[in-house]
Amino acid sequence: ELFTNNRFPNPYYMDPKVLEQAIKCWEYFYTLTDSDGKTRLVTYDNYWGLCVDEWGVFHWMNTLELLKDYLDPKIIDKWNDRIDTIMLKNVVPGVKRQLYSNRFRYDVAQHEVSNHFCWHVTAAYRYGQLRQDRSIMDIADEVMNLIADGQTISGTWYEGKTLVSKYATVTIGALSKYYFLSGNKKILHALQKSLSYISKL
Repeated sequence: ELFTNNRFPNPYYMDPKVLEQAIKCWEYFYTLTDSDGKTRLVTYDNYWGLCVDEWGVFHWMNTLELLKDYLDPKIIDKWNDRIDTIMLKNVVPGVKRQLYSNRFRYDVAQHEVSNHFCWHVTAAYRYGQLRQDRSIMDIADEVMNLIADGQTISGTWYEGKTLVSKYATVTIGALSKYYFLSGNKKILHALQKSLSYISKL
């Protein structure tokens, strides 16, 4: 966003070095992904193996949308192809399975929702927006509404049968972006309750 945003004084606006660095970053991320849509997830102190990286693909989609007018068409096609693989082989089917899963509905009724899954749903919604696929957006919206309904009175969810404290902000990150993208008022209400919850910790 630093490369394209001139809504405030921004020394990085249209700086070719910033564009070059963004391309290098996502080209490296591409090398961590495979043809099955899995990512070799590496953090500064750990190797997590092959995962579905919902955070990475969410930001990758948004970066591509921001920079598409400045990228080589071959890079655009390459990135889109891998994003499609990640989303259509893993993220979107995973969200859809949960929508029709009795186990998921039971867990949500018990206030059990992982922060990672909230990000899967947010990524699915964004993908539907970018691909103009209303059916994907509707699935994500239905699932996120279930998640909002499963919020505890205090404003959070359980993970591993315990109240979330540290990771509550990660769930809030997903909810805030979901609301920004969708305008779903139920998610706004859940977000407000979550912010109230963490303000008391």
